[in-house]
Amino acid sequence: MFERHGVDLSRKTMGGWLAQCAYLLQPLYGSLKEVLFQSKVIGTDDTSVKVLDIKLPFARTGRIWPYYGTKAIPCLYDYTTTRERTGPEAFLKGYRGYLQADAYSGYHAFFKNPARGLIEVGCWAHARHHLYKALQSDQARMGPALLLIAQLCRVEQQARPMAPKDRLQLRQRQSRPILDKLHDYLAEIQVEVLPKSPEGRAVRYTLKNWTALTATVKTETWRSITTQPKGRSAAWRSAAAIGCSLAATGVAKRRRFCGASWLPASGPE
Repeated sequence: MFERHGVDLSRKTMGGWLAQCAYLLQPLYGSLKEVLFQSKVIGTDDTSVKVLDIKLPFARTGRIWPYYGTKAIPCLYDYTTTRERTGPEAFLKGYRGYLQADAYSGYHAFFKNPARGLIEVGCWAHARHHLYKALQSDQARMGPALLLIAQLCRVEQQARPMAPKDRLQLRQRQSRPILDKLHDYLAEIQVEVLPKSPEGRAVRYTLKNWTALTATVKTETWRSITTQPKGRSAAWRSAAAIGCSLAATGVAKRRRFCGASWLPASGPE
């Protein structure tokens, strides 16, 4: 932008501005976080990004965590230097409700203590990804499982424009029989596949997280059965853009960088 007006600024200078802006916007970020925590459900899925570190001769891997809630609630980003549990644990401190995410082991401690007030909800996009990766090595067994998940997705297409109560009724009427069939099928083939094979890992992942994956047929809270519903890809594009900026300017040497954006209302309701 400055270059178009004939102003030559170094990346170091702009990086300093970015850090100063992040500091000045902290009060606004805190207020937006209070709004986000009013949501019944928060979805998240971290993404990796290469960042510069003045203490290292090479770029290391940092993490950007988008956190999004229900309609008309801003999507917030949180940067951490590692993928340790302390990152989401610090961000979600004080939040009580449903957390929709992948099966990252760092989240497990959140759900073990009922007094913490967090309830786990799984993501079918992640479960499908594991099964799809195993398709190449075992098409005969993975194909039927993916077909059943495709049927779930077709139900979701019908459910998306519905009111929460009607959506839940549709899922219980159409999705639950599909889920029962899928569970029985996976339990049947689990004894047939090698535990450390791609198909063995995919089946184990899905069955291990079955309670969280089927939470969407037990309550009317969710508009989507994945952490990446239509329209939310903007969150990951924005996160990637922030990450590129951090990597280019070296601002990520700071422990934490925060951001926010508003996104189309297509997430959980």
